[in-house]
Amino acid sequence: MKISKAMVLEAPGRMVDLVMDVTGNPNGARKAIDLVKKKGTVILPGLYGMDKEIPLILDKVVFKEVRVQGVFSHDFRSVIPAIHLAESGKYLLERMVTHRFPLEEAEKAVKLAGGEIEGKGPIKIVIVP
Repeated sequence: MKISKAMVLEAPGRMVDLVMDVTGNPNGARKAIDLVKKKGTVILPGLYGMDKEIPLILDKVVFKEVRVQGVFSHDFRSVIPAIHLAESGKYLLERMVTHRFPLEEAEKAVKLAGGEIEGKGPIKIVIVP
């Protein structure tokens, strides 16, 4: 079963088995830990910056017994298969785009992605040139 943003937001306690943060924003990593349920998994394939320290409340990870998995997947060998997967039409990837902004509103899009705009809860933001 595919999990939608609405399903997470409407779920009791808003917690799910698996959360993946691909934002590269520290708020995304913190939110992933908040959303994962007890004994769930958080996958972090996004890069946050080698010189950036991200404060996390690690007791949440301990008490919830969460598995946190870092994944480096941005090399050339993953790009071509990802393109083929997207082109296959097998998955409704376009439904994951919850917000679209013109280039003139790029700053607003970045603030939304970074969690600086309350109540919007984006999954994927696209800036249309």
